[in-house]
Amino acid sequence: RKLRFSDSFANVKDFSGYHDDYITCLELDQRERFVVSGSSDKTIKVWDMQTQRLMVTLEKHTGTVTALKIFRDSKTLMSSSSDGEVFLWNVQSGTFMRSLAKSDQHITTLALDLSHKKFVMGT
Repeated sequence: RKLRFSDSFANVKDFSGYHDDYITCLELDQRERFVVSGSSDKTIKVWDMQTQRLMVTLEKHTGTVTALKIFRDSKTLMSSSSDGEVFLWNVQSGTFMRSLAKSDQHITTLALDLSHKKFVMGT
């Protein structure tokens, strides 16, 4: 439910805020400016790494968020859920962009190719 941060494997700090249920996946952007968490509470939260504070909550999934992938541009986020949906988000503005896929089964994992033009989802 809570995130903890260590910058030296010795100094551990709690992030300010929490999910209403268990955290199921995490993804850190390549520039280490923010971390994204998905939860059984059906939300995605974006956290500032410097301040350890919540930046924005993304809500559209109707099931547990199961996987997160941040694109190299650090602006675009892909998420999957047990609701069978794969979504694209603009992390900076906190807005839903579009649905990429719908499955009749729970999606449990995502993989994104290096060009960020193809993805694979596992059920």
